[in-house]
Amino acid sequence: MPILTHPVVADGTYNMPGWVAHLKNWQAQGSITNSEYTRAIEYLFSQGILQRYSAEELLEVVQPESADMEEKCADRDFPLVDWSYCDFSGANLNHANLHDSNLTGTNFSHAVLDRAYLYHALLANASLQNAQMIDTQLARANLSDANLTNVNGEFVNLNAAILVGADLSGANMKHGEFMTATFANAKLSGIDLSYTDMTDADFDGADLLGADLSEALLKGATLRNANLSHANLHDADLNGDDLTGADLSGSSLQNMGLGFAVLENANLSGANLNHADLGSADLRGANLTSADLTGADLSGADLAGADLHCTGNLVCIK
Repeated sequence: MPILTHPVVADGTYNMPGWVAHLKNWQAQGSITNSEYTRAIEYLFSQGILQRYSAEELLEVVQPESADMEEKCADRDFPLVDWSYCDFSGANLNHANLHDSNLTGTNFSHAVLDRAYLYHALLANASLQNAQMIDTQLARANLSDANLTNVNGEFVNLNAAILVGADLSGANMKHGEFMTATFANAKLSGIDLSYTDMTDADFDGADLLGADLSEALLKGATLRNANLSHANLHDADLNGDDLTGADLSGSSLQNMGLGFAVLENANLSGANLNHADLGSADLRGANLTSADLTGADLSGADLAGADLHCTGNLVCIK
């Protein structure tokens, strides 16, 4: 690591600019070289923009020299390997035991990880696009900002896993177990999560545009400000869930359990709520314009301030 000698402001008055994190992401993704990244951090330090501790911490992510990297990536002393930033694209790691391993930034694109054991593994910023992950065990794994686009991950176990900011667009994750997993601000557009158990999962601010959540268990889940526009939630269980400010416009919600759910200021315009259970739901300020409420149960629901230009129900404005 380069020696840092320039003085900086006192620790007690310093806050590292949030945009500096982009440099780390670019380096991890290979958008800039190690030397470019190092020079950028050194320059920011020399200008007093970065504190010594922060600069040294940021420089710790720089990959080792090629010879050291080859030796590190050749390590097969399972399970506690350090494969950070190694290239295992297309590799066959079927049934591999990698629990608690450091797989930060590792390239697993198009790899076969069926039934691999990755409990509590560190996979932040890892590339897993188009990987085969049938019945893979990822409970308590950290997949923050990982790329899982178009993954085939049926029956995958992601219980208590962290997927903040991860991209799972177009992935097949049906029949999975995602209990208490965190998907805050994750990209899940077009994902297949049908028949998946997501009890108490956190989808705060997640993008689930066009996702298939049919027959999914979402009891106790948090979906505040989530984008569920045109999602398929047929027969899903959302009883008591927090969907404050969520966008459910045009979504398929027929026969759904939404009893006691919080839908305050949610956008339900054009949604299909045919025979949905909305008993005692909080619909204050919700937009129900053109929503189909035929046969829906609204007994005890709070509709104060809601736009009731809906169809098929006695509560609708004619």
